[in-house]
Amino acid sequence: VEAPALGRAMEPQVIGKADEELEELRNLATPELPWPHELPAAELPGALVRAVFGSLAAEAEAELQRVSKLPPQALASDTVAKQNRREAYLNPQRRRHWESRARLFLERRPDVVRALSTEALYSALMMQHLLELDAADPDLPAAERCSEDAFEDGINSQFLLDATRGRFVVEGEVFHFAEAEADESEEALLERTVGAVRQVVLQHGGSRLLEWVTTAMSQSGIAAVERAGLCRAAVSGGCAQVDYRLDEDPERKDGLLVRLQTRRQGFREYLLDAPGASEEDAAPLSCASSSSLQKTATVSYGPGGEVDVLDFREDVHIRRGGETLEPELLCAAIPWVPAESSAVGPEVSAPGRWLLADCVRRLCSRCRPRRGLRQEAQETAAGGGAYRS
Repeated sequence: VEAPALGRAMEPQVIGKADEELEELRNLATPELPWPHELPAAELPGALVRAVFGSLAAEAEAELQRVSKLPPQALASDTVAKQNRREAYLNPQRRRHWESRARLFLERRPDVVRALSTEALYSALMMQHLLELDAADPDLPAAERCSEDAFEDGINSQFLLDATRGRFVVEGEVFHFAEAEADESEEALLERTVGAVRQVVLQHGGSRLLEWVTTAMSQSGIAAVERAGLCRAAVSGGCAQVDYRLDEDPERKDGLLVRLQTRRQGFREYLLDAPGASEEDAAPLSCASSSSLQKTATVSYGPGGEVDVLDFREDVHIRRGGETLEPELLCAAIPWVPAESSAVGPEVSAPGRWLLADCVRRLCSRCRPRRGLRQEAQETAAGGGAYRS
């Protein structure tokens, strides 16, 4: 057997080594982003994971209590998928599995951890989990799935319903019924949109990647954006626009980027989901028609099944009486859960101390005098927390 030429055998190693050295030089030349979080790096991942899954477990427990009070004829609405989703958080073993997945995301994406605010990182971690939960579903037996999604030749059926409703941009090409040729039917637009998405995705992976991407580029993905956000304001009226974008990932070989955006504007009323308030207590609040709510998320998909939420932003601009209300009046605080401590005595864990300091800071901010409509909005939204994307 002829031995490979020494020069050819060494060349990849030399090039690889040069690339490594170049990357090291780049890291030295590029200063690291400052740490944007109040919790130290050693404690932040655990605190965020506890907050996300503590919130999901509390929602699951509340849903279980509601189901237990349903009359027998209404129990059919509690589907197997809903039961399995609750079990993901109420079953300790399943919860630990998903918590470990969340920690792995934070470990492999230190760039995301440093780039986002604490509130945005909480939302990104929440959305990360929801998308991973969806991605795992097609591989499970029907009796174990957490959703009722169906697929046609790798395309999520919900995507087929949404493809003519939203605005899709695939590698720069726009697919939107309002912008289509006058003589193009919805069926023709749907066929073009599906074809473009299928072509781009299958160049980077197989049918499973196509299932993940089309699930995200549908109301399933938008629902994850809405659930992951901290904004407590719900609006009615005005106009709504949903945008989906699919591109090749310039920073990951065979990777894809999905960008989801929902925008509401032109509304004149909004509701605040105040903690502990009943539906009877909720009353619409008036606002200027120039108000807007926008939520945006960017997700990276890898051919090996990696799902990374790279960015999450909520832009909340609600105006009353010529003033833009402050974000802390419209957004909830992160639901921190203090770590269990084995220490004896009154010493509080670091996340617990941070939680206490955060509560004191928010209380003090509400004691500062405000004028006019800010005071009225503050009283209405008592219990909210700041959100900075």
